[in-house]
Amino acid sequence: MTRPPALVLTPRIPWPPDDGGRVVAWQGLLAAAESHAVTLISFAPPDETDLAPPQELTDRAVRVIRVPFAPPSAMVAAWRGLFGRWPYSLARYRSPAFDRAIREEVARRRPVVAYVQNLHLATYVGALDGVPMVLREHNVEFLWMARYARAAGASPRGVYAALQSARLRRAEAELCQRAALVLAIQDEEARVLRAMVPGVRVETLPVGVDLGAFPDPTPVSPPVVLLAASFQWPPNVDGALRFLREGWPRLRARAPAAVLRLAGKAPPRALRDACAEAGVELAADVPSMPEEYARATLLLVPIWIGAGARVKIVEALAARLPVVSTSIGAEGLGLEAGKHFVAAETAEALADAAAALLQDPVFRESLAAEGRGVAEARWSLRAVAALQSRYLTAAAAALESSR
Repeated sequence: MTRPPALVLTPRIPWPPDDGGRVVAWQGLLAAAESHAVTLISFAPPDETDLAPPQELTDRAVRVIRVPFAPPSAMVAAWRGLFGRWPYSLARYRSPAFDRAIREEVARRRPVVAYVQNLHLATYVGALDGVPMVLREHNVEFLWMARYARAAGASPRGVYAALQSARLRRAEAELCQRAALVLAIQDEEARVLRAMVPGVRVETLPVGVDLGAFPDPTPVSPPVVLLAASFQWPPNVDGALRFLREGWPRLRARAPAAVLRLAGKAPPRALRDACAEAGVELAADVPSMPEEYARATLLLVPIWIGAGARVKIVEALAARLPVVSTSIGAEGLGLEAGKHFVAAETAEALADAAAALLQDPVFRESLAAEGRGVAEARWSLRAVAALQSRYLTAAAAALESSR
């Protein structure tokens, strides 16, 4: 049976799937290619324009169109974010070449649906020329910006973020209204979007996880408290630095044998320096995150700003790794504190909770079993891929029936 053509747009090459955003985009791309003949159009920095696509895409006959791209300077983007058509985080992704690539592909193949990853690329809806847009929200953009503004307070950064949050809310509402379907990453954000754009179809498509990708836990001694994150995302850096200042001395005092290990992508200089000063391990760009989960005793999630869904928590639960997190870190995953994870709201409370969990192997076993059960029930990659396929097919069919 011939697969109908579809277009997938991503703000960056979605491989390797080495951070939460890339994981979501990669899963979405592969799932779309199971039911549709997919063309991927993605921004790519100059050093990624010639990289061969992974075998998984070749096997699925995915066409890849890379648009060379270097985002404008922070100053230029900040100015456009105040006075241009789009707020800062959307203005950074405006490109005549990307617009042209979309228009040419639409004219050539006339896809039945366009699967747009991130609000950042929804501004190209006009280039789709009537092809129904399914907008995959990795997080509600205005919501996380508003939280960031509150945390920054009356500083120049906080004032700018507050202005951007207001602009983002208007832009997000406008672009969601132009979508045939909006896919939120978790139920709470789906409710936020439905309230913001009444009448627009909004559904939840959770993160998927390959349940077979995680080896059996083999925690090492001394015990490892793992802080795993992409450090390209500022809230992850802010949270890690805060824990190093306020939580790590307390945890070290209560559990002297414990090792704190930060593992993740692109740690900035400030974080590298803070880890060296605090005497904690820092592993950048680790080759296998499942192996990191297997060796650790627990996952620590010190997040106080953000939105969306923490992919690392989903993965840790699938890996049978107990989790200690703030409520914002676990937001939207439908987890019950004390059953699926341990909740704590300050750096000091996170340290106390981690120390107590290190000393309670029975509770750790219970959390591991309950967490794996949740992962199997909610986040099976196969089930999430099938749900996405139904959504894409329904969006295309709805437009066809309205003609």
